[in-house]
Amino acid sequence: MVPCQKAGSLSHELEVDCYTARIMEIGYKNREMLHRRDAMIRLGQLYESGANGRQDGRKAFKWYREADELGDPAGTFMLGRCYLKGTGTTPNEREANRSFKKAGRQGLPIARFEVGVSYRDGRGYRKNLREAWAWFDYA
Repeated sequence: MVPCQKAGSLSHELEVDCYTARIMEIGYKNREMLHRRDAMIRLGQLYESGANGRQDGRKAFKWYREADELGDPAGTFMLGRCYLKGTGTTPNEREANRSFKKAGRQGLPIARFEVGVSYRDGRGYRKNLREAWAWFDYA
């Protein structure tokens, strides 16, 4: 990849490649750039894991929420994980389950599995094995 001459503020804030930084600068200003939702998720993962040298759950949550608002099922799923674990937000099992259901209905099998786990374990829902198995089967 050709080195970036000027990637702007994001390249200084995060140690990410110039391509991602440019995508985010352009995409954040122009919300019609829906095909770059994957870059938002990637930035969220960098912040969540600390792979960029700085772990920041609130910024991870922000990027996942952006991807969710643009209709990305993976962003919605990651947002649900943030709610479940309390990454960048207060833990909230109901919001986590709402996100997992939304992502599951958008076709993401792992999200469907998480809904099944929630019903099986009574995580945010009353335990319901019949509903759990329906979601496991759906996954």
